[in-house]
Amino acid sequence: MAGQRDWNKCSFFATVAVGALAVIAYLRPPDPAHPVKLDFLWTSVSLSMPLWLALLTAVLAVAIVVYIVNRYWRRVSQAVPENSQEIQQRNHEITTLKASIARLEGRKPAPRAAASAAPEIHAANGELILNSPDDIAVKVTPNEWQHLKGYIISVVNHRLGAINRVKFTVYSAQSFDTRHNAYRDGRDFNAFARIEPDPIDASHSGRGLWFVRKDRGLPLLVGDDSDHPLRWPDADPATVQRWRLTIAIDSQTVPMKESDAIVLLRQVKMTLILTWDKEKNEFGIAEEVQAQNDGAAKNAPELAATDPRLSITVIENANNGLFRSGAAITVKNVGGSEVHSLVLQDLIAGTHTISFPGNIGVLNAGDSTPPIHGRVQDYGPLQQHDIANAMLNAWNDLRDTKIEHMSFPATATYTDYQGHQFMASWTYEFLPIKCHVNQLHRDKKEITGEPYDPYLSVSAIKTERLSQS
Repeated sequence: MAGQRDWNKCSFFATVAVGALAVIAYLRPPDPAHPVKLDFLWTSVSLSMPLWLALLTAVLAVAIVVYIVNRYWRRVSQAVPENSQEIQQRNHEITTLKASIARLEGRKPAPRAAASAAPEIHAANGELILNSPDDIAVKVTPNEWQHLKGYIISVVNHRLGAINRVKFTVYSAQSFDTRHNAYRDGRDFNAFARIEPDPIDASHSGRGLWFVRKDRGLPLLVGDDSDHPLRWPDADPATVQRWRLTIAIDSQTVPMKESDAIVLLRQVKMTLILTWDKEKNEFGIAEEVQAQNDGAAKNAPELAATDPRLSITVIENANNGLFRSGAAITVKNVGGSEVHSLVLQDLIAGTHTISFPGNIGVLNAGDSTPPIHGRVQDYGPLQQHDIANAMLNAWNDLRDTKIEHMSFPATATYTDYQGHQFMASWTYEFLPIKCHVNQLHRDKKEITGEPYDPYLSVSAIKTERLSQS
């Protein structure tokens, strides 16, 4: 760019000067009888040389100076029009994108169905089938393979169009205490979440995923890894374990045309009772049946004024040390008691998985966390915290379905000081065009314009209490 020194040219001229001195030294070698002295720094000396050498040195010095000056001014005169043309082209691109933003402001965001849906549950031949009002069926099927035994969960799409981002979550797991005839708090369970990487076409089934399984030498495991065990209390001698599992299925539609919006389908949430005979290694599963004589509802208990609640603030264009994160969040406890064991579940942005640190300490009422930076698992060290770029790549991957608004569901689990479990759910509302404009402003700081527009926000947070007092 204009005004910046070209060090390659400077190195070239220095090389030419050194070469000229070397030639002069070769043509006129130093006289050992008259060595060079540095006393000219404080005394006056007279320099004598042949006339031809003085003329040659003067001509060479003038030529070098004239060449440097001409090259400098020629470079400045050529760089200004190029830079102006580049700025005009980029400003035109910004104007075009802002026109799209103006259209975006007048459009409604992607429609959202109701928050959750009560499924119809049917059982046959040991298989549990849960049908949602959105024509999605969830199948829990017994399975045995080699030394593994348990249940596999899968989703069947009975809709007329494909569905995408099918997320299976196990929020809580509570063991049953026969002595108290009640379920324990289950605070040591680590919530499990997994997203189907590929869309499920109309009238097709998704891939099966281990729901609960028993492996040799290990406790009961939730999911397809070993990080979510069901640890039965060592002081309980029961041979038949009974667990209450709270699970949910989230999904969204796949747009058929560019003008179609993505619809977040209603969450399918249910509570299942799992039994396992330790001696016979036999399983059983059923929907939890609530008592009818006391009028108890299936819904989760109401929140009290003293229960902890979360609010989330997005910090755009944040930095994590020397690296730009693109966006970070802070979590504030707006409830009336402490938040313990806060776990931010993985966030899925297209083909990218964004994880969050798990060492968040106790959050007192009214306190906020420092900025929390997500980590994109498949990015290199320079971009691993740029979650906004991961969302922008998810938008670019849509290709023919260039939508102007995207939603990324997110959840978090935590407990209060008594061990009661809570779940908070929300969505990140992402405006990719505004994010792209902000990147242009950030990358080309000499381009002036309007202030940066916010491109990422958080919807209203829904908080549920998963365990009774």
